[in-house]
Order: sequence, then C-alpha cells, then structure tokens
Amino acid sequence: MKIYRIDEPRVVKFARSSFVGSWWESEICPQCKTAAVRPISPLLIEWEPGCDEIPDFSWCSYACAVKSRVVKFVREQKLPCRFRRTEVVPPANVRKREIRVAFPYTGPILKWLYATSLAPLNEKLSRVKVELSCDMCGRVDKTFKYRGIVIDRNAIGSIEIFRITQNEPSDATFVTESLKRLLEAQNFTNLAFYEAGMVRP
Repeated sequence: MKIYRIDEPRVVKFARSSFVGSWWESEICPQCKTAAVRPISPLLIEWEPGCDEIPDFSWCSYACAVKSRVVKFVREQKLPCRFRRTEVVPPANVRKREIRVAFPYTGPILKWLYATSLAPLNEKLSRVKVELSCDMCGRVDKTFKYRGIVIDRNAIGSIEIFRITQNEPSDATFVTESLKRLLEAQNFTNLAFYEAGMVRP
C-alpha cells in the first residue's frame, strides 16, 4: 500500500499565507547548542499578496489551516486529528493596489489541522540516520523523511492519517491510498498528494 504526503500543489492559484508565530522554545543546551522548537496554538498567519481567494487548505510550510467543510469531513470520518485555533495578523508591508486577503480579516473561520497519530518508520529500509545525539539534554535528531519511507504494517495498524515519529515535531502529514481517494472525491481546493513511500506487509 502506498503512502502519500499531503501538501499544497506546485502551482498555487489561491491566497497564500505565511506562518508568523507562535513558537515554543526550550532552553539552549550548552553542549549541542540546540533548542527544541515547535509551533504552539494559536497558529498565527499573515496573508501574502497575489490573490484574495481563500482555499479549503491554506499551507504554512507543513502546517495547514482549513475551512469548516474540511473540519466536517474529518469529524465525520472520525480521523485522529485535532483542530487548533488560527488567527490572522496584519500584514507587515502593504502596497497600494496589491491584491491580498483584506485585514481586518472577515473571511471564513480557519482551524489548524493537526494529525495526532504518529507512525514510526522502518529506519533501516527508510535509510534513517542519527544526525545529532546529545548526552546532556538527551536530544536525538534523525533524518527528516518525506519520501522513500517504509512503514511496517504492524506499526500503523488501521491508521489512515498520521505524522512520522522520527520527524517530530514536524507537521508533515501523510495519508494512505484509501484516504487519498476519499479526500480527492471531496474536491477540496489547494490540496495535493505526493507519493512518499509504502506500508510493508
């Protein structure tokens, strides 16, 4: 069974947003000089110039804010996801006559879609390596994988939407073939599927 990463299309025909906060960050480790960083609710976004039509899926790197029809579908399918608050902030720079989503924002309510299930990769077959290991803070960073991934069937069970354990805390989200077909049937806007790997029997 194939696995697909969900993301925005290569050619975007809708309004685009940028993630501008908020960040949670731990203290910097004196040994490895790194800190654990992850976005926290609410997802703060700024609309970019170019278009004012808001799609069903608005992407901010791997995170996405979705419209109510996506929320309804996810809940009807009982998919393991949470919906966190999304807030629109004023754009940093505005030029006259440029097209963008107006601020103050009065558009549809958007929710940050967050897949709660994690699936571990078969590290050997996915060619995952340890990139950083710190004895002091315990941090272990492994190869970020979004293609060429292999997951064992017993590690994923019946889960159809998930993030990768070794990719934590990334929001990069993956779906099975069957869920891909269901999502495609909804004709959601600004949603694309990129082949990422497979579930091994």
